[in-house]
Amino acid sequence: EMRDLAFVRVTVLHPTNELGLSPHRIRKGGGVITEGHVDPGNFADQVAMQREAFTGGALAPLVDEALGKKKGDLRLRLAFGHLTVSLIHNIYTLWALLGAPDEVLSAEAWREGMSIHIVLRYPGGVGCTLDWHWLSHLKDYREEYAFWGNHDRVYFQLPSPYFLHFPSPVVVQGGEGELAWEKRVIVSYEEAFRNELLAFHDNVSGRRQPVTTVFAAVEHARFIQRVVDALR
Repeated sequence: EMRDLAFVRVTVLHPTNELGLSPHRIRKGGGVITEGHVDPGNFADQVAMQREAFTGGALAPLVDEALGKKKGDLRLRLAFGHLTVSLIHNIYTLWALLGAPDEVLSAEAWREGMSIHIVLRYPGGVGCTLDWHWLSHLKDYREEYAFWGNHDRVYFQLPSPYFLHFPSPVVVQGGEGELAWEKRVIVSYEEAFRNELLAFHDNVSGRRQPVTTVFAAVEHARFIQRVVDALR
């Protein structure tokens, strides 16, 4: 409903997953229980572990195919892994809010592929930046979506996905002449993961097509390929 959207900014600051899980007592196979703080380790070990997990083994030939002549660049291999495993969530959220972008203007990866910056152009000349940064030791997970226009601004921030029943407040800014106002809206405290499982059950039992279809997933994969082709 914004009158003249000009710019969109999506930012993810991603600590290691173990920090997000630390408030929970998790029972694993063989009776193993994990709870409390886990040392994220050093940066080099994180890079090596994630590169193997996201781009090694049976995945390696698929990554080779996607990267083509760039397949020997270990930095870009890990960036591709993060695009398909983590950034994909932000990509399909952007699709739901704005649809497909017209163009990938630029894409860069640094810190061995642990930092990614993408610049997009949407219809009507709307600009968008998509930033994802792995920042392992600071527990404060951040995921923010910001929409800016001449007359309106809308922000929302998602909490760590592992904290239960946390809201995702939406902040709307507007104005009347010289006056500026701000409204903070909390839609729900319902648990997002629980809603996902309920929706999945409802789609299967009712033979309904989910909001995000297989065809949309293919379009997301094509978009990731465009980003990979633009990566420097």
